Amino acid sequence: MIVLNNSAPVLIPTTEDFFIRTTALKESLLDTRTKYSLDSSRYQHLLCFVLQELYELVGRLVIENLHKLGIPEQSVVSNRLRFVRFPSTLLGRSNRMTA
Repeated sequence: MIVLNNSAPVLIPTTEDFFIRTTALKESLLDTRTKYSLDSSRYQHLLCFVLQELYELVGRLVIENLHKLGIPEQSVVSNRLRFVRFPSTLLGRSNRMTA
């Protein structure tokens, strides 16, 4: 969800398998981190893959919506971005994360 002053909130929907995919990414990264050093090429390769996947799952959608709102990427303050997990009872679905 993007919330700006003086405008209605903008909901950014996630895919149905969002939670499953992000959990798999997390588990893969943690598993690799326990087996290999942070400087290893194997860990670095996986980290790049995870970041690309997260961009596709979240980042691209956020940037596209910011463009629709007329907000250039340069003006986005990244430390203001927060991810919140809502209980499934509030969403009527599996736990999904909203930006």
